[in-house]
Amino acid sequence: MYRKKLVSSKSCTELFAISILILYDFEGIFRMESPDVLKFIGRHSMIKKIFSFVKKDGTTLTQQEMLWVATALVGLIVIDDHLHLNEKEHIVNLYEMMEDNPEILIAMNKIIKGNQPPSIAPISFPDELAELVFKYILRIAACDYEIPPEEIRYINQVGLALNINVLKIHKWINFAIRQAKIEFFNQLKKDLSEQECQWLAHVVLKAIYVDGHVDKREIIFFNDVYELLGEDEERINEAKEDAKNLVLDHLPEVQFEHDLSGRILQYLLRITMSHIPVEESEIAFVRTIAQILQCEEEELEKIIASERKILLFLASSNNL
Repeated sequence: MYRKKLVSSKSCTELFAISILILYDFEGIFRMESPDVLKFIGRHSMIKKIFSFVKKDGTTLTQQEMLWVATALVGLIVIDDHLHLNEKEHIVNLYEMMEDNPEILIAMNKIIKGNQPPSIAPISFPDELAELVFKYILRIAACDYEIPPEEIRYINQVGLALNINVLKIHKWINFAIRQAKIEFFNQLKKDLSEQECQWLAHVVLKAIYVDGHVDKREIIFFNDVYELLGEDEERINEAKEDAKNLVLDHLPEVQFEHDLSGRILQYLLRITMSHIPVEESEIAFVRTIAQILQCEEEELEKIIASERKILLFLASSNNL
């Protein structure tokens, strides 16, 4: 009933975009506080720049070139099998851009209905346009604060199809992953109470020290501890003194919702799996936390497998 009210006064293209959003609503992601599903529709300067790009010979994108870009963008959105709220802005903007192009709208609709990304064929774009498309795809990938392995593979394929230098591809993906991780923590912190922040700060320090030493890639996570504790010197010193004590019974009791528990475990794995080799003691520690948070073992194994693939990509791209 709510959705029927939403679409009662929209244009045909807007209706089509909304129908796609509803079709792709696996987890009720679009049960919005605001009744205006298209409230992000005006913020599309980057995508507009792509589709209005003028080449040196004065020509703009051909129909086939626009089709390639549009389907590549939609392919990224379906690749991880869910649609995040922050991705909504990009897909709605794309549908508005293609309002007068039924061939491309149908092709995009087919990808989303089939939940299958397109084959990425090589294409010849001017360097500036190729990099603009690639960076926009990275922006979409990072907007939900994580870039999982399947998205990394897809983005890499897009970069190669655009004939971008492989060193640039890996450098930009690497940077996007790290930026997404920073924003992931910022969003996680916002969802925690003061007591929960204190609990997590203690757990983070234990995760860093659990293997008996601090790896250089773990140092950045000390800043997270300061943020979690509000730079309270007394609490920070207390957490430092407790860091090498792996007993957890003395920590305050916490109870998180299922989604929040999963995000906390993902964050802790990003600490313990921030370097190679990963010590078994580090994974064992996260497993202990998973038991405390009542996380299913199968779910934890999926998170571990995903983070391991990302770690291997980061390691290989740094060695190129």
